[in-house]
Amino acid sequence: MALRKKRCLFLILIFVMAVSFSAFAQELLSVTAAPLTPGSPAVLRFHWQLPQPVTTRWQMAILLPREFDSRQIILAASATLNGGLAVETRGDTVRIMRLGIGDRWTRTAPVDIAIATVGLPQDIGKTYSFTFIMQDSAQTRRFDAQMPLSAYSDR
Repeated sequence: MALRKKRCLFLILIFVMAVSFSAFAQELLSVTAAPLTPGSPAVLRFHWQLPQPVTTRWQMAILLPREFDSRQIILAASATLNGGLAVETRGDTVRIMRLGIGDRWTRTAPVDIAIATVGLPQDIGKTYSFTFIMQDSAQTRRFDAQMPLSAYSDR
């Protein structure tokens, strides 16, 4: 009887953890480039859905695939997060930090980040793997996503 109860509790715990994890899962919606020309410098824009608020101390790291050239990245910007962003690169890792000013992002609308200037790979028709590590206060969340590049359009 005790073993049956333990199994039942274990299954309930697994179910609750799975539901909790999926409720906090981020979703990459698109990766766009302007211009979308093989081997050229471009502005990369990432759009994703975040399940949690973004404070003014939020920061993120993007691990770019090795086919991308991050040596010329000088700028990070956002149309959704106000208050300014700082950017630094180290190898294939781009670190983006909010500057501590601006508003807390509490909406469920998609968030965007643009980074410039990224050297695009020669094969722009391929699906690429991106890793995102987001940190806000004491929480760190990581998610991986695969996405092909598409052309940016402001329409």
